[in-house]
Amino acid sequence: MPRLPTTWEELTFMAKQCDLVGKGLIRFCYECSDYPCRRLKDLDERYRTKYHMSMIENLYFIKSERDGLISGKEVAKWRCPECGG
Repeated sequence: MPRLPTTWEELTFMAKQCDLVGKGLIRFCYECSDYPCRRLKDLDERYRTKYHMSMIENLYFIKSERDGLISGKEVAKWRCPECGG
């Protein structure tokens, strides 16, 4: 299972795909007037299908939490129920 991003910097995955993020004009997709764009929606669909997580939902948590970490709820969702790791 892939490791989930845990910091704002790790969540700038769209930098290669988006000029605004890539040039540092915005830090997160939700700051864009086109949010959520077609690319982000497509990425979100793939992540929900493959990894059972939503990139758009994670961006919502980041926006609402403003502390740079993914919500403890999301971390707990991916924690191993047997060992807690």
